[in-house]
Amino acid sequence: MLKKSLLATFIVACFGIQNADAWIFTKDKIVYTTIDDNTATVSGCASDLTDAVIPASVEYDGKTYAVTSIAAKAFNSNSSLQTLTAAESVTSIGDQAFFLAKKIKEVKMPGLKTLGKEVFYLSTVEKVEFGSALTEISTGCFNAVKSTLSIDLTNIKVIGEKAFMRCKINNVELQGPLTLGKYSFQQAEVVTMKVSGEVTLPTGAAIFDQGKVGTLELCDIHVIDNRSAFNPKVTDLKITQTGSGEIIYGSTPSLSNASTLYLDVDAADLQSPDNFGLTMGELKSLVLGDKVKTVSTNQFYSCTKLTNVKLPANLTSVGASAFGGCTLITSVECAAANPPSCLDNSFADQAYKTATLNVPQGSEDRYAEAVGWKNFVNIKGSLAGVDNVTSTDENKTGDVYDLMGVRVLENATRGQIATLAPGCYIFLGKKIVVR
Repeated sequence: MLKKSLLATFIVACFGIQNADAWIFTKDKIVYTTIDDNTATVSGCASDLTDAVIPASVEYDGKTYAVTSIAAKAFNSNSSLQTLTAAESVTSIGDQAFFLAKKIKEVKMPGLKTLGKEVFYLSTVEKVEFGSALTEISTGCFNAVKSTLSIDLTNIKVIGEKAFMRCKINNVELQGPLTLGKYSFQQAEVVTMKVSGEVTLPTGAAIFDQGKVGTLELCDIHVIDNRSAFNPKVTDLKITQTGSGEIIYGSTPSLSNASTLYLDVDAADLQSPDNFGLTMGELKSLVLGDKVKTVSTNQFYSCTKLTNVKLPANLTSVGASAFGGCTLITSVECAAANPPSCLDNSFADQAYKTATLNVPQGSEDRYAEAVGWKNFVNIKGSLAGVDNVTSTDENKTGDVYDLMGVRVLENATRGQIATLAPGCYIFLGKKIVVR
């Protein structure tokens, strides 16, 4: 069906320009509106179209038009469309293009460069695929999406206000330099999130007001401006470092209410190392990675709910009262073959009496004679070193995992395991120590 319409004041909303003459026509159940003599925008579709494929160009009345955009409100309240795939020539989407779209599941736009406001607001979209040209998620773009969302954000450098407000997302990976707008993840629920590099936060507002993240990793993080803005409630928190340079994590640890913490940062680069754990009142499990050489004075003193502590193989010292207030500790694991420097008050008296200290096999006597460590009533050599792999396991191969369950070697031999950085690992279901 073809319709010609002369519009005296036709406005193409996503471009904000006026055209005196526009053609509106339908081809393959997709509605197009001409922008000028050479280009057209998608402005809607037939009520029974379920899968839309938008071409790079479309012909009408003997003339070919390049298709470059999806107009504002093009699929507003649409109740049939389930998938949309666009050619790379389609580089922009207008405001509220899929607002309240009731059945949309998947959108693929590899050439997209510009997103209007509230494009998927209150829609049912589950998966979106954008190309590397898109670097900004607009204000309210995915606000209150009704399905669990799958989206790759690794190329995104700006996330607008309320962009993912009230969203459910399985996995988010953000790489700096990055700017996050006010309430960009307000009331959102994210299963796993990794944020790397420099992050600029808004002043006077939060990012995650009432938002939740299951596992949050801050890698080489350096937050700028409002350090208390990055404030999700977190179950598992990881703070890691791949190179060198100051790690500025803001108030995230204290605001997170995390119950588990994996920390793998050189203390020299850590923001406020002496009081890092002082306000992590909900912390129950602590694992320190290989970059951690020292535990500072009073560092985890106030983590009064802490029950399990794992210390790395290359740890050199545990400061005064580092765990002094942690009376509920039941297990301390130290992978160092030689006892790190420790004081009589590094751990709480109750922990010395009731906790089990697990150390590498053959190191029990050294710990039983070392200052601080000898105060533990229960010392066990339960950590097997690579040199102590049983004869039945010596010629076996298998996957090797770190203590956070991340696979570090696949189908590894004993020789390959020996090349790992010093630390504690899992091999064939057993804890081993590489020295």
